[in-house]
Amino acid sequence: MNIFNLKEVNLEETAIPAGYEINIEQNPDHWRGGYVWSVSIEDEEVASGLEFSRRSAYQEAEQVLQTLMHRP
Repeated sequence: MNIFNLKEVNLEETAIPAGYEINIEQNPDHWRGGYVWSVSIEDEEVASGLEFSRRSAYQEAEQVLQTLMHRP
């Protein structure tokens, strides 16, 4: 699978806190298409989804990340 480096897809740079990770990959289902995204803390996946574009995938993952960071 192809994991996209966020800088390679020309998305705005965001400071991702230590321990958090955003991964964006092409959907392995080539009939459906799109991009699979996931947010991990340490080595545990805590959220994932499927979006039509890389930009949408990144925006969704970043929104989840922001929500997780602001939890009490």
